[in-house]
Amino acid sequence: MRGLPRGSGDILTGILTSLSAQRYSGEQTCILGVWLHGRAADLASEKHSKEAMLPTDVIDELGTVFQELNRKSIRNL
Repeated sequence: MRGLPRGSGDILTGILTSLSAQRYSGEQTCILGVWLHGRAADLASEKHSKEAMLPTDVIDELGTVFQELNRKSIRNL
């Protein structure tokens, strides 16, 4: 079975660049960035299947991933 669609490395690079620009440490950037990317890809593949999903499908799920993270953070307060 195929993995992530072509162009997903560009998405990961964008996520990592954005986190780094927000002054996350290198370690935090890598851990959070890879997790965000992977979770968004998981959600996209559930909606579209791994065979049919496009890089834009992964990007479209990033907002959902952040909402998920925010809900978990609020519950832990």
